This record gives sequence, C-alpha cells and structure tokens, in this order.
Amino acid sequence: MAGKYHKPCLDSSVFIGGLNGEIVNKIKRRVVLDYLWEKAKAGEFSAVYISAYVIAETYKKKGQLKANDMVYDEFLEFINESFVRVIELDRETALQAHELCRQYAGKGLMPSDAVHLASALRAGCDVLWAWDGPLTTITHPDIQIEEPYIYERMFFTKSEIATPEEIEAYEQKGKPKALPAPKPIQTSAAEATNKSDTKPEAPQKQKEGLNRSTDISPSPKA
Repeated sequence: MAGKYHKPCLDSSVFIGGLNGEIVNKIKRRVVLDYLWEKAKAGEFSAVYISAYVIAETYKKKGQLKANDMVYDEFLEFINESFVRVIELDRETALQAHELCRQYAGKGLMPSDAVHLASALRAGCDVLWAWDGPLTTITHPDIQIEEPYIYERMFFTKSEIATPEEIEAYEQKGKPKALPAPKPIQTSAAEATNKSDTKPEAPQKQKEGLNRSTDISPSPKA
C-alpha cells in the first residue's frame, strides 16, 4: 500500500462540502471527495476514520443552508462502507478535546473541532482533513491538519477546477429567490362610491363632551 497518507480522519465539513457540491476558491469539493473515496475503495488507506460526532454534525453547519434528504441518505451510504471506522466519543476523548480547546484558544479552536482532532489523535491518524477555518490553522506535532486535495492524480481524470459557467450556476443556485410583488387591492366603482359618501362619525368622547356642555344651564338668580 503506497501513498502519502495511510490513516486519514475526515471532519464533517468534508462530507458537507462534498455532498452539497460546494465550489470554493474555484475548487469543486464534490470532485475532491470522490477522489478520496475512490482511493479508499482501492485500498490505499488502512481505513477512513471519523469521529462519532461527525454523524450528528453532518446536517448543517453554522452559516450554511440545510442539505436535502438525498444528501443525508448519501452520507449514510458513505459511512456504511466497510473501510470506515467510527471513533467513539468517550470521557477520555472529551477530556483531550477540552485540553485542546485551552491549548489553542488563541487560534479560536471550537469545541466541536477539538473533538474531531482529539478523535484523530486517539486513533493514531496521520492526517485530519477539513474544510473548516479555525481547525486548518492548527499545527500539531503528532498529526497533519489540512484541506483535502487531489495530491496523486494517477488515473483520476476528473478536474476539480470549476469553469466560470459552473461557478456562476453554483452562485445562482445559492441566491434566495425574490418574492413576488404583492397584488394591488382592487375595489369596484360601487365600493369606491360608498366609501366616499360615508361621513366619519364623531368620536364617542367628543359626543359625550358636546352633550355635557348642552346640559349645563345658568343657575337661576336668587
């Protein structure tokens, strides 16, 4: 088994970005995910590792739109492969994640990302792949942390570079649809005439005040 890495661990952002077909910095993330999965199926990794938290987190991430049911179902098919190993989140892993949060507080490491890193370290992985800002800025002596990419093309011929047309189509897909303008309320000529002929009634308080002033009469002279 030859290759750059042997025991990769995948953050949930790899599944979210890949299965949702994200295009970021002209890179089609679905193509990169397919590349990694083809290598895994070919036996180039001893296994593909994920934290148990990935299963819960691959729904949506903060600032991202919710995926559809087809994406969820495909994700479950992905992690059902025989080469996928799930690292359980227990007390020891949680404590290590806590320590990592404190250690990399200056880098803004989030607790969820710390769980992925702690899980990868516990499994002895040699790389943690993620499309997640704070996590990929971390440098750890025992593991490589980086964005996934096509590092050994070999027989993989698909291009991960998006064309201008693909980028435009992707951006248009993500834009919210404009709401239709409200229709003006139409009134008939008879309704308009009735409204114009209707005289506004005096407020109740004003009526009462007028009645009281009418009832007041000068007291008779002695």
